[in-house]
Amino acid sequence: MRRIEIARCSGFDIGWEDHGLPYIFGDFDMDGTHTSLGYQVDIAFLFNFLAVFKAERLQLVNGRECRLVFDKEMFMGGNLIEIRPLFKKDGSPFILEEWRSWREKWDWPTPYEMRTLEKKADAEGGS
Repeated sequence: MRRIEIARCSGFDIGWEDHGLPYIFGDFDMDGTHTSLGYQVDIAFLFNFLAVFKAERLQLVNGRECRLVFDKEMFMGGNLIEIRPLFKKDGSPFILEEWRSWREKWDWPTPYEMRTLEKKADAEGGS
């Protein structure tokens, strides 16, 4: 059974997680509780997340409301599966599984390669 909650965004920013990967961090505050978002960010994720709010900068989503869709009751281990605008006219829904499926099709650089802009040699000494 899906669960839909209205949430207010707070503290959204981009930072680095402990392996040096760029992440989007932030909180969704709901009626008496909250859930945090932390995903390795790429441009596709950022475009789709910002489209929920028709925003051009991440800072503009802070204080805005949206609808969160969980795959089952949130307090029973439910996963966030979709972020929807509060009203349809406000933006476009972001279906996280569609983004994950799209992302799996691409050969992404490693964190080392992203930081150094160099292709890391494979185990056999090639590049």
